[in-house]
Amino acid sequence: MTFLKEGRREQVNRFSVRSSFHIFRRTVICGRYSRSQRSFIEKYKNRLTISAQYIVDAAHKKPNPDGKDGDMHVAGQAPEIGLATVAEIQNAKSVPAAVDAIHAVEGTGQSIALSGVRRIWPEHGGDNSHIQQSEAGAPYEGPTPTNPPHVFEVHPILNLGDQELRDTLQPIAGYEEKEAEDAFSRYERSTFEITPSEDRVRLRMRMIGFNYVKFMLKLRKRFHREEDGELVSAAIYSAKEDEQELLVHDRRVGFVAGTAPDEKQKSLQVGDCMLVLGIPRVDLALVSWRIRHGGDARAGQCPTRSSRSAFTMTRRNNVATRRDRRPPAFLDTKAA
Repeated sequence: MTFLKEGRREQVNRFSVRSSFHIFRRTVICGRYSRSQRSFIEKYKNRLTISAQYIVDAAHKKPNPDGKDGDMHVAGQAPEIGLATVAEIQNAKSVPAAVDAIHAVEGTGQSIALSGVRRIWPEHGGDNSHIQQSEAGAPYEGPTPTNPPHVFEVHPILNLGDQELRDTLQPIAGYEEKEAEDAFSRYERSTFEITPSEDRVRLRMRMIGFNYVKFMLKLRKRFHREEDGELVSAAIYSAKEDEQELLVHDRRVGFVAGTAPDEKQKSLQVGDCMLVLGIPRVDLALVSWRIRHGGDARAGQCPTRSSRSAFTMTRRNNVATRRDRRPPAFLDTKAA
């Protein structure tokens, strides 16, 4: 394939990746509104994952078919999060023991240890008010119990009890990904408003969907590697066959530690490119920056990151991946 760079075409190989997204604590979300504790934002702004004792209220009886996305939705709450949450196992049919472990505690009020990629994304917030608390909160009792109104997700789950699920971060066979041109144009047009108070932050976001987006990334620079993975700065291009169109100059992309995509991306050098599948999430680092700088910085585009909501990417030019099998990445979409 060809890649358009500074007016000339260069041959590049494609790489696959997987990633994720973040948000806040003590958050009040009224329809499109959210109020969070600043300490939660500062704690998690550069982390990819969260660990919790998760109380399972309702779960899918069986995973979604691959053509729908292959995930298993697990609705519940945890004191470490304090918001209505949906956790998701990716490629869930490949881990029947994890599915059984979820069903074993579903509706019992007992918790199960869980860790995964944290994500805040205004897709299923509904018109409800979401009050972030210091405890788990009450279970949801309305319709569609496996998909209650929520803005916080643990997606994908990486560990469940004593089960390691990082190997589920694989391409989703038969699933049709969103195109980068459509997805990133929606991210860029979205609006986001931040109103801080002494210990909380109120967020106002418009609904955005478009998960699992296929795109090409070009590594710009690396940041400090965290314990749970690595965040990099990348330019985002479309993933067309002939030549790629530059869509976004700079996005933060996250790779989860201990996954194949993270191992691949470690060999990427500045200027290298990789084809990825990512999930967007709100970038808490940019939320934190806006709070500190105030003024017009608090209103603008939605601060997003790619991940498996935020995007994670993989590796360099000497390793090609099959075009029809792309594992997902995590993308943080950024604020204006």
